[in-house]
Amino acid sequence: MKKYGTVIKRVLFALVLLVLLFEIIRDSQRQGDFMGYVNAGNAVLNQTPIYADYLNTWPPFFSIVSIPIAVLHNFNFLFVRVLWLVSIVVVWFFILKVSVKMLYKLNLVFKRNGSNDIELTDWRVFLPFILTFRFLIEEMQNIQINSFLLLICLYSIYFLLNKRPILSGILIGLAVSIKVYPIFLLLFFVWQRQFKSVVIGLITIGVSVGLCFLVFGFNTTIQYHSDWLTHKAMGQTIFNFKNQSAWPWLQAFFTHESRGLNIYYNIFDLGLERSKKVTMLLIAVASIYPLAKLFLPKKSAPIFSDFAFVLAATPILSPLAWKYYFVFLFPLILVLHKQLFSDETAKSVKYIYYVALSLLILSTEGLIGKTASDIAEIFGAVTIGTLLLLGIFLQFKSSQN
Repeated sequence: MKKYGTVIKRVLFALVLLVLLFEIIRDSQRQGDFMGYVNAGNAVLNQTPIYADYLNTWPPFFSIVSIPIAVLHNFNFLFVRVLWLVSIVVVWFFILKVSVKMLYKLNLVFKRNGSNDIELTDWRVFLPFILTFRFLIEEMQNIQINSFLLLICLYSIYFLLNKRPILSGILIGLAVSIKVYPIFLLLFFVWQRQFKSVVIGLITIGVSVGLCFLVFGFNTTIQYHSDWLTHKAMGQTIFNFKNQSAWPWLQAFFTHESRGLNIYYNIFDLGLERSKKVTMLLIAVASIYPLAKLFLPKKSAPIFSDFAFVLAATPILSPLAWKYYFVFLFPLILVLHKQLFSDETAKSVKYIYYVALSLLILSTEGLIGKTASDIAEIFGAVTIGTLLLLGIFLQFKSSQN
């Protein structure tokens, strides 16, 4: 039986490598969201307005970070895309490695040599990766940056748990400066009273803003940040099915507006603006339970699983969450996979877990077709699946306390 299990793992691993190779070749020919990075970097190089391009929805500092991308793209557009896509694959090995290190206290390797090693194809690691694979493919197809941000966040957590607050703070500050939504992790650092990391993180954010003043000048930097806050960060929530954040999903219950295909599921019709306020209130109220009941700072040190919960909650708490944002689910799925498959876990909890995974995985266009996938996402398949995973984790935490 063990022999068959080994063969299955090797076949699956080979298939994964083939799919990744296929995506690298295919996606290197696409524009993707990558052109937004290129255009942002070129705008800095050419001293043109960085927000003239609608693709640029990131803080001003991100345009500075994008300068090397633009330079490489101007040299050879195919080379830089292949490099980026290969880097995503490499980044995922380190995502797995640091996550396993924090959860299992083991070293992730390709071939096990000692008692402290765990192989990449071990089911404890490989299966959670497979369960998150569709979001990695979405990430590659759109040539996105979220995997890099996830790795930065994970190493920030790793350094925090290993009593290295300066490195932890620098990394979380860098992540927030590049793309704001990791701010939820920084806020959790505050909640956990990890003040050294928080202060260093804020200093890092301040340095990134200071660099903007040096590059753009005082008045332009103020204008850029004002434009970004007004029209990008605090702008209207994108109200369609492609945004799998909890915001448009909840909002659709309170306004007779369609997220797509003229499908409605509202209970009331409060209009878009009023429904948005109701949604904000509901999210605020719903956040009280995990914060006040389960995540109150204790005398014991914070643990990796709590941070994995925050990372998984990040996409649905953000006003905007395209599907590839949900690569942030991997650490929580890794944690739940370890917790669920024990004799103490109730069958009902396992069934909910299977339902959550079905919603997350089977809603993909590659499995059920475009129309069925769009309908599933209109009703919030990814959103509901994520909420179920978060609920399972909260149930475990509640039973432990």
